[in-house]
Amino acid sequence: MAASDDLGQKLIWKKRKQNLRAIMAYKGWKDSPLSLAAGLSKNAVNTLLRSETLPKYSTLENICRVLGLNSVSMLDAENPMSVIRNDLFGMVQSMGEDQAREALDFLREKFPDLQISDEGKNGD
Repeated sequence: MAASDDLGQKLIWKKRKQNLRAIMAYKGWKDSPLSLAAGLSKNAVNTLLRSETLPKYSTLENICRVLGLNSVSMLDAENPMSVIRNDLFGMVQSMGEDQAREALDFLREKFPDLQISDEGKNGD
């Protein structure tokens, strides 16, 4: 992994940790109970939040599931506690490929001024 990729991943993880802490506080979760509810060791969330090491994606998925987040991507959002965006992520995840394409076409037509990330443009 190039140094710039590593730095980018660390910045993403820093934001995810901030958002994870905010969601935990908002929903009243403490480290140990969340760890256990996610099927992790008692101190896993505490260690994860203090560490600079990137966690396994599956670990984040388990934590997000317990917190009621439909996607780890919610930890990247500007407002990770948005119920509407969380519901939208959940709907998108449950769609088949044809349904997702139809929904994307609808959204592009309805909101032509919205931008899509470069990585998403190649998936058409």
